[in-house]
Amino acid sequence: MPSIRATTSPRRRAAWVALQLAVTAAALAWTLTRAPLAELGAALGRVRAAPLALAVGLCLLHLAVAAARWRFVLRACGVAISPSLFSLFRLHLVGLFYNLALPGSVAGDLVRAHATRQTAGSLVAAYYVVAFDRALGLSAMLVLAACGVLATGAVRAPALLAGVLVALVLAIALGLAPIGAHRVAPRLPERIGSSLRALPRVTRPLSMGLAACTALAAQGLVAAMGWLLVTELAPAANGVLVFALVPVGLAAAHLPVAIAGLGVREAAFVALLPSAGVAPPEAAAGSLALLGAQLVTAAF
Repeated sequence: MPSIRATTSPRRRAAWVALQLAVTAAALAWTLTRAPLAELGAALGRVRAAPLALAVGLCLLHLAVAAARWRFVLRACGVAISPSLFSLFRLHLVGLFYNLALPGSVAGDLVRAHATRQTAGSLVAAYYVVAFDRALGLSAMLVLAACGVLATGAVRAPALLAGVLVALVLAIALGLAPIGAHRVAPRLPERIGSSLRALPRVTRPLSMGLAACTALAAQGLVAAMGWLLVTELAPAANGVLVFALVPVGLAAAHLPVAIAGLGVREAAFVALLPSAGVAPPEAAAGSLALLGAQLVTAAF
């Protein structure tokens, strides 16, 4: 049975965790300079139970749609018998828990890949499918953000457009990677070549197109969660722009440089949302409320 082996020394892993703790602390410290603790606490106290419960429901629906996306990716990669949608949904719940509980925001993806290694045919293929699924989700999030920001015309964000381009290139590169891998595999040592030959190829373009559509739907639900909680605290804000900017902040939280995205996501919300008429304390409180809704969902 394949096993996940440690590829870094304990010292390096400890250094990486220490770096993530430092980034989290620095981002939170910067956030508190813009949103003082007393004002942040007051804003959090205004979050009502009903919108928070609705956000949890949207998070569950997001995971269900994400499970459908994952299933489409598996089919697109030639997996003959995909796991049931409910099984993939449960794995997404487990993955969410590990992404929030462990540093790096990628532990849940490792769990998802390891759990589907037999379905995918090998551990290498399972890792590839999950990596492609993750890249597809991130690309969809950035595409939504770019479209929303450009449609409102309220913010000029060349860095965002560059991020969208990079994410799309990454997704396309991951999709084409097996083609090149299969060609160079015979020229490499057997141990490396056999791993490259295990990478699945995209054999069903229609399923990949459906995966892209469900990726947009899944990220739209996440944006709706953020919009719901932020506009609950700032009802006079520009709701369209809030909906457009929330995915940008969430994309920043996807970077594995902080623990569960904590601090980085709040700093992004505080930096971005004032342009939509949201005060920094309300922006930070909305981000923390979003994290709270995810934590409640992960406890299911």
